[in-house]
Amino acid sequence: MSGGIQHSDCNQARFHGFVAALSAHGMPARPELILHGTFRKGFGEAAGGTLLELPEPPTAVFCGNDRIALGIVAEARRRGVGVPEQLSVVGFDGTYEARNSTPALTSVTQPLHEMGAAAVQALLRRIQGESPGSHRVELATELVVRESTARPSMQ
Repeated sequence: MSGGIQHSDCNQARFHGFVAALSAHGMPARPELILHGTFRKGFGEAAGGTLLELPEPPTAVFCGNDRIALGIVAEARRRGVGVPEQLSVVGFDGTYEARNSTPALTSVTQPLHEMGAAAVQALLRRIQGESPGSHRVELATELVVRESTARPSMQ
């Protein structure tokens, strides 16, 4: 996992989901494979370098956002590591860049339209002097599989 700012709420939620998914498949969360930094491509490049230099580099990386994931893809490319042949990469957000990158990035997409509608509804309630109802709204995400992931090759 290559995540963003360690203590941000969104990063914590993504990290806990990552750990839960590993646990559901009987896999431990290996500390040397968990990196935190910024939600920027530069951090992804640095994290990619760190992960790919390990004696046993990962065959797949889940990233806290699409920018980090695109940085890891860029670093893998610089090092001659094939994505997805040798390294599968998954981002989070479902951005335009993810859809149009080469390879197209597998990403957990967020329901941006619904997020915007919920924000507008909360704002309108506040303008009318009402309580927004809830300070936290959770909406469903969806994994959109594209070209940056593949089954690991059996070596």
